[in-house]
Amino acid sequence: MSRIINRIRGLVVSLERLSEICKIVWIVGGAAIITFVCPPIGVVLIAFIGSRHVKPKTHTASTHGTARFATLNDMLRGGCLFQHVGTFLGSAVSYTPFSWWFRVRALLSFPVKQSAMALEIASSGSKKPRPLLVRVPDQFPHTAVFGATGSGKSTCFGMQTLSRCGDSMVCLDPKGEQARIFARLRERKFGQQVILIDPFNIAKCGYKPQRLNPLDCFRPDEVRVVDNARRLANALIVTTGKESERFWTDSSITVVTAILAFLMTEAEEGANLNHLRDITSNPATVEKILQMMLRSDKACGMLRRLAGEVSGHEGKTKASVFGVTNSNLSFLDSIAIANSLCESTFDPNVLVNSSATIFLCLPIDRLTEMASLQRIILSTLINLVFAAGENPNRRVHFLLDEAATLGPMDALYSSVQFGRSYGIRTTFLFQSSTQVERCFPESQRPDFMSTVAKVFAGSDDLDTAKTVSDMMGTSTVLSATEQTGVNDGRTGSTGIHDQTTSVSWGANNSTSYAEHSRSLMTPAEVLTLPRHLAIALLPGMSPVLIKKMPYYQRIGRGLFGRMFSLLTNIVIVSATFVVAAAIIWGLTLGRHEPIVLRVMHAASSFWRQ
Repeated sequence: MSRIINRIRGLVVSLERLSEICKIVWIVGGAAIITFVCPPIGVVLIAFIGSRHVKPKTHTASTHGTARFATLNDMLRGGCLFQHVGTFLGSAVSYTPFSWWFRVRALLSFPVKQSAMALEIASSGSKKPRPLLVRVPDQFPHTAVFGATGSGKSTCFGMQTLSRCGDSMVCLDPKGEQARIFARLRERKFGQQVILIDPFNIAKCGYKPQRLNPLDCFRPDEVRVVDNARRLANALIVTTGKESERFWTDSSITVVTAILAFLMTEAEEGANLNHLRDITSNPATVEKILQMMLRSDKACGMLRRLAGEVSGHEGKTKASVFGVTNSNLSFLDSIAIANSLCESTFDPNVLVNSSATIFLCLPIDRLTEMASLQRIILSTLINLVFAAGENPNRRVHFLLDEAATLGPMDALYSSVQFGRSYGIRTTFLFQSSTQVERCFPESQRPDFMSTVAKVFAGSDDLDTAKTVSDMMGTSTVLSATEQTGVNDGRTGSTGIHDQTTSVSWGANNSTSYAEHSRSLMTPAEVLTLPRHLAIALLPGMSPVLIKKMPYYQRIGRGLFGRMFSLLTNIVIVSATFVVAAAIIWGLTLGRHEPIVLRVMHAASSFWRQ
């Protein structure tokens, strides 16, 4: 059924394109006939049509800067238009349409399969152009969207990506809303397996919540067991980057690494993070585990080394280290969380071996306290993609709503810096640019900001507005100062024999021009940007002004408008073919018919007059 619908849509689009070509034929033919019948009127008509399509030359100053918004040609060259991959941004806003020659060439020369693209290009110069959909070019795999609450960063960017992107996807869904709306759609439209990790059952979208035991994903690889354990430990122990003493968090990471390595090598099948919590909360069990590790030869003797490092803590230092460890593992004391992590009911490798969408749903009011749960699942899935090896044809998209709640993550930083060749794509949703430091502190922030495509969907934060204004650059504006001066004088003298009078007057006008530097948009203008617009800053391109498009917004005309347009196109195409057939018949087979002879005689008589 879907193939039949797509073929019908293709036929309708091709008919509409043919109708536009017929309109051009009528215009050219009409102008030719008018020029033939009355040359002066034809010349005036052709000059008028030409003047409508000739771009006036403008002086562009560059003394202080050349910042400007991207034109449609810039977007086309940059790979933002007519793409089916990449983060969806919205529709293009540009006051400079494509040239008329490029529009005509698109209609006449593009392949039939690209008829929709040709129509979009051709309509860019009309009063009501078709929306040109803009995406982040595929060479920029990571995108950060900044927008205050109510700015539409979720509905216009996050949810649009879910509805249009066919990649395997991992979605942080703070309220379960995205799973309710798009789970069925992605299963039906893209044929993907939908996996719902919903410990508190807030989505209620008809899918049974699944469970994931991160330890099962790395247990078979004993050579890398310690490395994988350390990755999981870094995800479980939340750091802010602003700790006064790193000793406590680093020691806690070592403790968790040691116990996880033990559970993945020495423990029986089924060991999970709940057992980690049981061990760290019981000092007697910790001592027993450490003694077993000191006698173990597993992991090439690395268990002994880790146990020796942990055993070096004594007295109050040991109590403090385990206190920090248990405070970071306290999220496991929830029955719902414990059940979600006790076993694996699906194979997470489906992300790289097949096609799937994983929704991780948590109550919005518990995001901060459950940050470790998000971190451990995300870290596990990201590391699985890395473990699958480099594959530029693989595409796994991580959509991270309220990304600031995650905090610093080594796996997240690695995915941004090195994940492209492994097929990792990420979209971050932040409320302001200052939230970036929560995930990428200190030196990581410049690396992140220089790597990702940045979209500013509207902000009430002055620091964010200043950042946007500075990143957009400065332009050179030309100012004119006109001065006008008038002077008037009169003198006179009277004598006995004569009387003289003299009058003098003068005027002078002067105009001076000066070039000044001005931000393309000042912070105040960024703050007052209309809510339906957004600014995209892509590496190597001028700022792109885009119109937001919520996922629920329909594109194009309604049913009545589409039917009327279809009938109009049929009439135009039919009339064009009838007239063309009549002309060809009159010039070939019917040139001796009486009606053709009368028409030719009338035209010849009119031309002689």
